[in-house]
Amino acid sequence: MPSTWARFSRLHQASASATETRRVARRVLAEIEAVHLRRGLRVDTYGLALGWNAGPWARKYTGATRDYAERVEAPHRPGSGWLANRPERIIPAE
Repeated sequence: MPSTWARFSRLHQASASATETRRVARRVLAEIEAVHLRRGLRVDTYGLALGWNAGPWARKYTGATRDYAERVEAPHRPGSGWLANRPERIIPAE
């Protein structure tokens, strides 16, 4: 969302570098994580995907948002795909 981008960057989204895009994404994920922790919600891949899709302050999630979160979570489940033997890191380090 343009309004979300504007909260975390002074640059126009279309002209932002990959580095700036990653920085903004990390800040958005950190906000989702903080809100979910305060509200007692999940702070795993599924929970972060819900917040990413619906916004960190959403009170209800549509079926489409839950489906999105399930698709995001699927490759991160233990024993699945290329992540089978890798530690999960939800928010990448800067």
